[in-house]
Amino acid sequence: IFLVSLPGPLPGQVVVLSHVRLIDGTGRPAIEDASIVIAGGKIRAIGPASRVKTPAGAQVVDLSGKTVMPGMINLHGHVGMVSGLSQDMKHYTRENAVAQLRVYAQYGVTTTTSMGTDHDLIVDIRDQQRRGKLSGARVFTALQGFTTINGYPTHAPGIKGVAQEVATAAQARAWVNKLADRGADVIKMWIDDHHDTFKKIPPAVYRAIISQAHKRGILAFAHLYELDDAKGLVRAGLDVMAHSIRDREVDDELIALLLKNKVTAVATLSREKSTFVYADS
Repeated sequence: IFLVSLPGPLPGQVVVLSHVRLIDGTGRPAIEDASIVIAGGKIRAIGPASRVKTPAGAQVVDLSGKTVMPGMINLHGHVGMVSGLSQDMKHYTRENAVAQLRVYAQYGVTTTTSMGTDHDLIVDIRDQQRRGKLSGARVFTALQGFTTINGYPTHAPGIKGVAQEVATAAQARAWVNKLADRGADVIKMWIDDHHDTFKKIPPAVYRAIISQAHKRGILAFAHLYELDDAKGLVRAGLDVMAHSIRDREVDDELIALLLKNKVTAVATLSREKSTFVYADS
């Protein structure tokens, strides 16, 4: 059991969430009867209700029977391009993107990334969020992701023409700079030949993408499929794997590389699950 004490006079409106079941995200057991004091948009005190003092004049909200937990983070999303069960860039509008960010928030996902299938309007949405003008899950964007000439997903259904196609390391560096200048938060690339049906970004080009992203202070994400590609990308300085390995078993060498380079691995479980569970309407 823990307690964060009140720091003295509190700014702005004070709200107390009382009698909640609190999961703090550390792995410690939940506190079954907790209070959370919020002032000025920040948590100021938290702990068992019997030990947290309610400030004078605070608005008290009794949440008996409810659970409070940290917001979930989705590190591999595609905002704005899905309508119902249809995934197609024809659905990509400001209204659809904003609506989906609000749905995320309603389900407890407070932050998401939009990985490589965005128009510039997502930057305006993100910036309005930061100014407090829009509600919904906080969004970070890769704008358009990278592939090679005729690489995946250049002629995949619904997303034709979305990816940036580059043939050389020089072109890749130039496009990274353009994305950074347009406001991209992260860089996304697709390293996947879809079982020999697409061309794949060669190592010299993906190394240029990663190194230029780092020069611009941006993390590099990669959609990948094969174990050998994962090893090459991690050795090149990849920050985030935006899928798991799917051609064969992960081996000790890759695990050691991931640990050594502190790479984040995103299992993308929800997106893969949706592909199978909702294959038929």
